[in-house]
Amino acid sequence: MKKVLTSALLATTILGAGLAVSSNVNAADTVLPDSATTDGSVTFTPGTDPTDPVDPTDPVDPTDPGDGGGGETGHAGPLAIVYATKAVSFGIPKDDGTGSVSTTVPVSASKQDLKGSNFISLQVADTRGTDAGWTLSVKADQFKSTKSGELAGAVLALGKGDNTLIGTGATPTPASAAAVASVTDGGTVLSAKTGEGAGLNADKIRADNMTLTIPAGSAKADTYATTLNWSLSDVPAV
Repeated sequence: MKKVLTSALLATTILGAGLAVSSNVNAADTVLPDSATTDGSVTFTPGTDPTDPVDPTDPVDPTDPGDGGGGETGHAGPLAIVYATKAVSFGIPKDDGTGSVSTTVPVSASKQDLKGSNFISLQVADTRGTDAGWTLSVKADQFKSTKSGELAGAVLALGKGDNTLIGTGATPTPASAAAVASVTDGGTVLSAKTGEGAGLNADKIRADNMTLTIPAGSAKADTYATTLNWSLSDVPAV
C-alpha cells in the first residue's frame, strides 16, 4: 500500500511540472500590449447628375436663382455651366404692362450709359474631384436690329461679379471674378486656379455693375439685340 501512494504522489508532481512548462512557453509567444490593424477606404467618382442652381443672394433656396428664372441649363457635370440668366435688358424701366425695359432715343450730345434691368446670375459646378481649375469666358456680337443694323460704337461692359462658393468650408477657395471691359472683344468672367473653384460657384453681376455705353446720335427708334455667349473650359487660371 505504501508503494502505491508513493507512485500516485510522484505522478501528480510530474503532471504539475508539465503544466508549468507549458504556461511558460505561451507567455513568451505573446507580447503585451498587443496590436493589430484594419484598413479603411472610401471611393468618390466624378459627379454626372445636374446640379441644382441656387439664389446667389439666398443660397438656402435651391429653386429660385432670384433673377426671374428660366436660366437653368440642365447640363450635367462633372464640369458644367448649370445656370446663366436668360435675358437682361438695358434702359429705363417703363410700366407698359409687358414687363419690358426700354428708353427713349437720347437727345443728349454726349454718350449715354444705360444700366441692366436685373442682375446676371452665372453658376458653374465642378464635381470632377480633381481641383484642376477652369475658366469661364464671354463673347458677343455687336447689338443690332434687322431694320436699323448695328448700334454703332456701343460697348457693353460687365463689372466684377460677387462670386460665392456654395456649401463648402474654408477650402477650396471660390473662382476669381473679373470685369470684362467689352463683351464684343470678349474676356474672362470667372477663373479658377489649380486647387480652387471645386463645388458650386454662384456669381452675381449686379445690374448697376454692367453698363451699355452708346455714342450720341447712334440710336434709332428700334430694338437692338445681341447674345452673350458664355464658354466654360477646363483650362485653369495661372
